[in-house]
Amino acid sequence: MSQILLHEITHLYTNTLNPNLPDWLKEGISVYVATQIFKSSISIANWKNITQEGVPFKQVSWRVAAEHNGYNIAGLLVMFFIRRYGWTKFITAISRRDSRRFSIESIPLYFGEEPGLLIADFKRQFVK
Repeated sequence: MSQILLHEITHLYTNTLNPNLPDWLKEGISVYVATQIFKSSISIANWKNITQEGVPFKQVSWRVAAEHNGYNIAGLLVMFFIRRYGWTKFITAISRRDSRRFSIESIPLYFGEEPGLLIADFKRQFVK
């Protein structure tokens, strides 16, 4: 019950921080904060179902993503970003309201990193 409450309270925080965040990022942050990452890897089948043009959650509705372990995948992505950039820098990046279209590709660009290399590194670590 405490994980569910923390998850939902985190939604209130992220919606206050930046209401323009995409669903995958809002859910990923909530899953990460509530320690609801229950699988440390992603199946190849689920990865293919949530990835378009090599980018997770790109042009994939949250409903479809959720059917293919989207919550856990989003939590793993947020964990990956936080480990890579640190919590403070991650929050600063997603707080920017000047960009209405956040994506897996826009976050690494904020840090001067090539999105394709970041996605490949994530896939190497988590897709099994």
